Amino acid sequence: STADTTTFDIANVPTVTVATPAPITAANQATYVVTGTCTSSAGLVSLSVGTLATSVTCAAGTYTTAINVSALPEGTVAIVAAQTNLTGTGTDSKNTTKDTIALPVVVTAPDNGATVAPNPTITGTGEPGATVTVKEGGTVVCTATVEADGTWTCASSLGAGTHTLSSTQVDPLGNV
Repeated sequence: STADTTTFDIANVPTVTVATPAPITAANQATYVVTGTCTSSAGLVSLSVGTLATSVTCAAGTYTTAINVSALPEGTVAIVAAQTNLTGTGTDSKNTTKDTIALPVVVTAPDNGATVAPNPTITGTGEPGATVTVKEGGTVVCTATVEADGTWTCASSLGAGTHTLSSTQVDPLGNV
């Protein structure tokens, strides 16, 4: 009698990961990059970024794609990767934040048109964590970091005379 031999593989559920995502900002929202690892033999990786969905090829154990996420609302965005084979589906998810708009910076003192003593303290409100720069023309008068309560204060060395100041802020994600 002759023996019959059969050789076969038993597949594992695919392993897929989402790399730690960068925040979504005004600078990267049109081409937001999502990367991770995957099981090459399991084929495509299905991705969802918020309500947007796409598929990307798993090559040499990794995937990378750029997605336009401009249409997503501000706030927390879930990124989910999934890969399926005949034994099941492997998934991973991470959250990131979409923050593409810096809140407006407001100067609250000195009041517009006020007469004040030399070296006035300039105060205002803005986005917590943002850096505020106060200028007179092209000259920086002072800078401040907006506190957790949304207020900021900076000391100036302005002398007697009329001064016209402008203020801008850059939030922690680089939004202006």
